[in-house]
Amino acid sequence: MGFRNFIFKYPNLTSLVSFILFFVVLIYFWHLQPILALTVSLSLAVHEYSHALAMKLLKIPVKAVLFIPFMGAVAIGGGINRLWTKKEECIIALAGPIGGFLTLAPVYLLAYLTSNILFYIAITYIVFINLLNLLPIGILDGGRVINSILKSLNNKKIAMVLWMLSISGSIFILWSIKAINFILIIALLMFPELIRDWKEYYNGVRFNHLLSRKQIALFLSIYISLVACPFIVSYLLS
Repeated sequence: MGFRNFIFKYPNLTSLVSFILFFVVLIYFWHLQPILALTVSLSLAVHEYSHALAMKLLKIPVKAVLFIPFMGAVAIGGGINRLWTKKEECIIALAGPIGGFLTLAPVYLLAYLTSNILFYIAITYIVFINLLNLLPIGILDGGRVINSILKSLNNKKIAMVLWMLSISGSIFILWSIKAINFILIIALLMFPELIRDWKEYYNGVRFNHLLSRKQIALFLSIYISLVACPFIVSYLLS
């Protein structure tokens, strides 16, 4: 039995084992305190299972939720005889960061009640992880949303220019925060998808199941709100 078949045959076991490995890696390789590592891991779990919940609500089978040490986690869906619509893509992609940011409330409450600095550090990690996922690039949640919106625009040339600006902006942000390792991960894992997107934008490919104008406005508003939310809350609490 191959590793991929094992994951899909025993999804719950795979999720549990991979979660434990992810937790252990945070302690022994990232040198995080156990309570900090557990808080961050649980927040990431909520993020990924929010994706899975969205899939289930949309009648899309969830094959597995897999935690990947040193990288993050992924909710794997499939098993339907059709492509996801752009609306479904946006709902599933946005569900993760929404769930992730919601975990800030109990963590902040714990930080306030216990005055434990580790919970405040956990808040920083949670915000960083979710904001990183909202970058409008490749297979990240933000990339899924922005790509769905841009591919639904009537003017393909404008869509292509905006797509190139989003990719350039994301790389600039990663470079500015010295996230060199993440840039390398993007280069290795996302490069094929970026090339595919480039060809689709360049050739002006027309897609099916696109977003309406109202849906574009709605999902873009939610996306911008999610990106801005941590900064607004931080300002209000300061």
